[in-house]
Amino acid sequence: MSRIAIRFISGSKAHQEESFPIEPGKKYVMGRDPSSDITFDPELDDLVSRHHAEIKVDPMDPNKFTLTDLHSRNGLYVNKVKVEGSREISHGDIIQLGKNGPELIFETDPPPPSTLRATRIADTMDVIKQTREVEMGSHLPETTESIRPVATSSTSQVHSTQSDAGHRPIGRDTVERIVTAQEKSSRKILINSIAAVIGIIAIVAAFFVYKDISQTKVLKQAEQQLAETEKQVQQIKAIMTPRQIADQFSAATTYLEVSWKLIDTVSGRQIYQRYVKKVPAYIQLSDGTIEPWLVTSDENGTNYAIGANLRGSGFVVTENGFVLTNRHVAAPWLTSQQLPLPGVVFALNNEGKLEMVGKIEDPQTGDLYKWVPAKSKLLGAQSVPQKRIVGRHDTLDAVFPKTNLRIPAKLVRISNEHDVALLKIDTPVALKKVRLYDNYNEIRPGDPITILGYPAISSSVAVITKSQDMFNPTSDIALVPEPTVTPGVIGKVIRGTATLAHEETQMYYSNSDTYQLTATATGAGNSGGPVFDDHGRVIGIFYAGKTGDMATKVTFAVPIKYGMALMNITPVLD
Repeated sequence: MSRIAIRFISGSKAHQEESFPIEPGKKYVMGRDPSSDITFDPELDDLVSRHHAEIKVDPMDPNKFTLTDLHSRNGLYVNKVKVEGSREISHGDIIQLGKNGPELIFETDPPPPSTLRATRIADTMDVIKQTREVEMGSHLPETTESIRPVATSSTSQVHSTQSDAGHRPIGRDTVERIVTAQEKSSRKILINSIAAVIGIIAIVAAFFVYKDISQTKVLKQAEQQLAETEKQVQQIKAIMTPRQIADQFSAATTYLEVSWKLIDTVSGRQIYQRYVKKVPAYIQLSDGTIEPWLVTSDENGTNYAIGANLRGSGFVVTENGFVLTNRHVAAPWLTSQQLPLPGVVFALNNEGKLEMVGKIEDPQTGDLYKWVPAKSKLLGAQSVPQKRIVGRHDTLDAVFPKTNLRIPAKLVRISNEHDVALLKIDTPVALKKVRLYDNYNEIRPGDPITILGYPAISSSVAVITKSQDMFNPTSDIALVPEPTVTPGVIGKVIRGTATLAHEETQMYYSNSDTYQLTATATGAGNSGGPVFDDHGRVIGIFYAGKTGDMATKVTFAVPIKYGMALMNITPVLD
C-alpha cells in the first residue's frame, strides 16, 4: 500500500521518520496541538502554531498532494519559498514550519516513477577501456612455469627447450617486463590488503563510536522528556486564582483621570458646538452624514464646549513607566461620540448659505450619526484640512491603588488599528509591571480570565488630606482608587478576517479582532484594564460592554497583540 513518509531534518524530532497511508481526500494536520496528526514539541518547537498547516491527498488523484497554511503565525515555507494559502507539493520537497522553524522532507513510498534514475548509455571511453583490458590479458602467459631459459654456448639469448612445442622464443626484455608486472601486481595486492584491514578497523571503530553516540542520544532524549514532564508539572502548579492575580498585579493597575477639549490649531481657540434657541445645531454634508455645527466662540455662553471629563483604567508594561490603555480613554477625540439630541439640521442652499432643513427628534445609532471630533470636515460651516482640528488634554493623571497621589502622564502613541494607546509616567523608582502574552493563535472559548480595573459603578473612597504647607493651607479631598477583580471566561473569539468556505456560502465576521467575555460585573471606568489568563499573563485589554434584551450583557477585550505592536516599531510593508 502506498504511504506518505515524513523525514524530520531539524527540530525536536530530527532524524526521525513517520508514515501515513495515502487515502484519497485525507487531511494530515501539522502542529503543536496534541490532536494533530503530525505533532511537534509544545516547548522546543515554539515557532510552530497549534494548528500550523495541513497536507491533503487529492480526492481524484492519490498521487497529487496539496499543502495549506492554517493561518500560522510564523508562516510556512516549501523549498525556502513562503507559501501564501495553498500550493501543490511533490516527492522530495522540503517543508519548513515558520522561518528558522523545524524542517522535514515530504516523500511517497514507493516514490513516483518520474524520480527513478534513467539508464546510462555507455560512451566510447568505456569501450576503449574494456578492449585494452582484454588485449593485455591475452598476451600474458598463464604461469611463469612455462618459461624455462637455456643458455647456449655461442650466444647470450634465452630460448625455450625443444620439448615446449608451439611456444615462440621469449627474449630477455620480455621476461623482465613479465617479472616487473608480477611485482607490481603483488604490490597492488599487498596495498589493497592493507587498505582492507584499515577499512575493517575503521568500521569496527565507527561501530563503537556510533553505539556510544546512540546511547548518548537516548540518554539526552530521556533527559528532555523528563524536563518536559517537570515543566508540565510546574505549569500546573503555576495556575493562578483570581485572588492570586489581584494580589500580585493590582499594584501595576492604574486609575486614570482625563479631561480634554477640542482645539483649532490655526487660531489656537477652543471649539464649541453652536446652539440655536438652546437646541444643538448640526450641518448635513453632501453624503448625507451630519456633524455638529462647530465654531470657535461661546457666543455669550449660548454654545457648549466640545470636550469632557472621564476616568478609566490602565496597566504598567515596563518598569520605567510605560502604560497601556484604550484609545477612547487616552484620546477620546479619536473615538466616535454620542451626539446630544434632539437637534436641528442645517444644509447649504443653492446660494451657499445655511438654512434649516429638518430636525432630529430621537437618538440614532446608524453610521449617519457617528461623529469622530478630530475627523470633522467643517469649522464655521467651512471645509478644513485634516489635523486642523485636534484634541488636547487639560488633565491626564495616573493614580496607583490605595494612594491619593496624582502622577501626570503623557500620551506617547495611538494605535491606528484598534482601541489601544500608550502612555508614559515618570517616577523615581521602578514600577511593578505585568507580563504580556500573545496567545491570539491559541486562545479558545472557555479559557478562564480575570479582569482588573476601576469601574465607575464600584463604590469609591475619598480621603481629606490636611495641608502642612504654610503657603497653601487648604485641605485636599481626593479619591483613593482600589481595583475590582472580575473573573470570567472567553465566550467567543471574533476574528477580523474571513474566508469563503464554499462559493455558495459566505462567512462574515466583525471588522475588528475581539475577545467576547462572560465577565459582566464591569462597566464604564474599567476600559483600558488588563485581562489576565490563568497563569497571570495579560492577554487582552478590556474596552467595551453591550447590553441586549432582558438585560443580557456581554463585554469585550482587545487582543494584547495590538498593545505589543504599539510598543514596537513594526514595518507594514516588506
